[in-house]
Amino acid sequence: MMQRTVLSARSQWLRWLAGSTLVIGLMACGGGGGDSLPVPTPVPPSIATQPASLSVQAGQSATFSVVAAGDAPLAYQWLRDSNAIAGAVQSSYTLASPTIADSNSRFAVRVSNPAGTVTSAEAVLSVTMPAVILPPPGISVVKADLGSVGAAGADAAGNTLFTR
Repeated sequence: MMQRTVLSARSQWLRWLAGSTLVIGLMACGGGGGDSLPVPTPVPPSIATQPASLSVQAGQSATFSVVAAGDAPLAYQWLRDSNAIAGAVQSSYTLASPTIADSNSRFAVRVSNPAGTVTSAEAVLSVTMPAVILPPPGISVVKADLGSVGAAGADAAGNTLFTR
């Protein structure tokens, strides 16, 4: 917490508004001049590390994080496309199983304390489909009754090239 110093004046009441706290001090009469009254000034929140954009495959979790500074207590509220996410009030937010519909969503976090509020930059979520591996043309893959896998290949004329 930063402090400001209010220089004393003999036989005077000093009033100082620091943030939302009114500080009243009575300075001694008749001597000593140069006394000072430290007045705490709350430090508003700031974003030290912005949340990063993420690219995940559908079904994989996506976690956004922020590092904030400022006087405690710091309160967090995550936003999705500028709307508050219910219950998302920590320094990180995890989307457990995103789908393609979640792609291009914008996530940000609002951090506040008694001295102020700051909103992070937006991070964009990109969701892709997992790769699907298909057999080469002309090869069929079948599952046998006992759980083993077999394959067969044929040329364009239908001649069997191999079986397994």
